Amino acid sequence: MVLTGVVVQRKQEGIIVIISGHGPFKYLDTSWDPFRFILDFPGGTSSLSFHELQVGDVMLKRIRIGEHEDKLRLVFDLAQRVRYAVREGINFMAVQFKR
Repeated sequence: MVLTGVVVQRKQEGIIVIISGHGPFKYLDTSWDPFRFILDFPGGTSSLSFHELQVGDVMLKRIRIGEHEDKLRLVFDLAQRVRYAVREGINFMAVQFKR
């Protein structure tokens, strides 16, 4: 997967982060820390010109994007404990955070 976009949408029920890209969205999600949510994309890369997106919301502080030797990693730094849901589509996925 090649990451091509990250867009944050603030909604009344929470925050939705739209992640767009090319190729299959094979991922592993991790929430080992209650204030971090991690998505790993094995073999993934990024075409974005930035590595950090400041959100500054009461739920989501920022999103960090890191390219590693074997994966692309998105780290969502949370400001509080939240529930999350991941929905997949064609060439995108949506991560919704709710209180």
